[in-house]
Amino acid sequence: MTTYQGRIIREQGASVLSIASGGSVNFDAGGVLSTSGTFVVASASALIGDAASLILKPAATTQNAAYPFLNLGRNQMWYSPGSAGSPITAASPGDTMWIANSASTSFWFNVSNGTAGSVWKLARLNTGSQIPTGP
Repeated sequence: MTTYQGRIIREQGASVLSIASGGSVNFDAGGVLSTSGTFVVASASALIGDAASLILKPAATTQNAAYPFLNLGRNQMWYSPGSAGSPITAASPGDTMWIANSASTSFWFNVSNGTAGSVWKLARLNTGSQIPTGP
């Protein structure tokens, strides 16, 4: 049995909730959408509004280590709240690394050919009080 409530469609057993074109789901302040599985946006966009924020792996901002936080096809984007002595990180060719170090933040590309380990190239101006040594 399918239940229709305006543009919201709940299928039998409540295993599927569909929002028809023009419909929406709103969460009041303090409301949370939580999932322990995979959240998929297919054939659509995810828009984070001007007054909103998107927080990925919040624990990564408090550790002095590298974290993969975004998968892009076969590659990953890494984030490290690093220091001038940021950790050496092995990654796949084409991976990127963002080392956040206050005014000396840097962005790195792994340009390895895949046979000689990670080869990181800096992509920033050489300014700042402490240039991170890179992954």
